Amino acid sequence: MNEQVDARKTKERSPNFPFITLESALNRAQQFYNEEKRGAAPFLSAAAHWSYSPQSSGALQTVSALKSYGLLQEEPAANGRMLRLTDLALRIILDTRPASKEREEFKREAALTPAVAREVFGKWPDGLPSASTLNHYLVLDRGFSQVNAVRTAQILVENQSFANVIASGVQSEETGKLEEFNNPQEPMNQSTQPIPVSGVSNLPNVRAPQLKMERIKDSDNLDIVLQFEGEPSIANYEFLKGYIDLRIKALERAAKRNNEKNS
Repeated sequence: MNEQVDARKTKERSPNFPFITLESALNRAQQFYNEEKRGAAPFLSAAAHWSYSPQSSGALQTVSALKSYGLLQEEPAANGRMLRLTDLALRIILDTRPASKEREEFKREAALTPAVAREVFGKWPDGLPSASTLNHYLVLDRGFSQVNAVRTAQILVENQSFANVIASGVQSEETGKLEEFNNPQEPMNQSTQPIPVSGVSNLPNVRAPQLKMERIKDSDNLDIVLQFEGEPSIANYEFLKGYIDLRIKALERAAKRNNEKNS
């Protein structure tokens, strides 16, 4: 029993980073504004605006993500948490001018507000590197877990495109980097071993985690395998829901680019 407690205490904890993209966070900010305008609202109301139950970890993660992007702030209140959109959020969601340079600049500011994002884009100011290089940096230099490194890298790539973080002259490189996430060269590993991340598998004294797998079939009889490090929780499935939404948007953008090329 003591060994299990010690293991939980020493379990690797990834640095703080939003669990959703900036685009999704701004959509949540818009939902909040639609109901509350510039006013403050209790946490329970905010959760309802985002279609979360008050006990849902998704509501807590959404608040954390919006705060991390600088879009939401907490105010002291005698009867609990009060939340309000920041000036930065309002300057983005209320600026409806076509091709507004100010709105784009504020979007870049929001994308660079998380500390990890500032570090990553400061390290690669001309555009993000390959997926494997970025994963390697997040795991070994920043202390992310393997799973969270993959998610963080994907969000950084999405934010780079959405907020035009890099100079316009190198934006064309970004498409190839996004496709590295969408079309990995190696197929999904369906064994009971974890998918390796560059630079991690050769680390000494790293014990393989206990894995739990779920296998389902879609309507086309295609195998879908979910692999968890331990027993999955509600928060794990809510993360998967957010990640699936992220992947759908990426595929929709890729399809739109292809249609524009063929038209």
